[in-house]
Amino acid sequence: MTRRIAYTCVFLAVLIGASLALRNALDLEMTGESIRAFVADAGIWAPLLFITLVTFRAAVLIPSQVLLVAAGYLFGATLGTLYGALGMTISGLLNYALVHVTGADKIRARFPGRFDAAIALARSRMGAGAVVIGTGYPVGLITAVQLAAAVTGMPVITFTIAVGLGALVRAGTFSFFGSSLLEGNSLLIGSLVMLAALLVPLLIPNSRAWLISAFGSNTVRAAKPPGGVIP
Repeated sequence: MTRRIAYTCVFLAVLIGASLALRNALDLEMTGESIRAFVADAGIWAPLLFITLVTFRAAVLIPSQVLLVAAGYLFGATLGTLYGALGMTISGLLNYALVHVTGADKIRARFPGRFDAAIALARSRMGAGAVVIGTGYPVGLITAVQLAAAVTGMPVITFTIAVGLGALVRAGTFSFFGSSLLEGNSLLIGSLVMLAALLVPLLIPNSRAWLISAFGSNTVRAAKPPGGVIP
């Protein structure tokens, strides 16, 4: 076990180092201004470059929040939402494909029997709702939620719709805030929208319970649906 942990740490260190090297090679910084300059230089290809950047954001270690704020600043709230949501949806589908290429059945086979009910629930509409909330909530690890959903065997169509809806919510929230930075009179409204996006889900008991459970752990509990209980 100790050797496995050591190998894992070395692998993660190499992966992070490679990501930082790639970001430096692209002359990217984790700031909205750096992203704006990088994308704007692409001219008519800027939307495609931005969608690609959102899709592979993990490769350059840039959080979705930073990119989506830059989307509003670059393209405005509407197009920023569209481009950001598209990139996040493609990214989610790549996560789904990664799990299934690796072998979702083999991964599930390692789970104790007590997780069977949770896996069945994750494949239901409630499971899809959990993916919508996990993807759409402004903070939290989107990738963990999506990988957990893919592992449970959620149908690809259900997964795609859930990720797409959640991506629209998250992208819209941050893009609106980013676009409001261009207009001083709209900054307060943008800030209120951001605050509402953070607080409203916490006012709904089932949603609050799921968020606390999902983002309080990096385990498979991230796939637990609102109101669901994993034994």
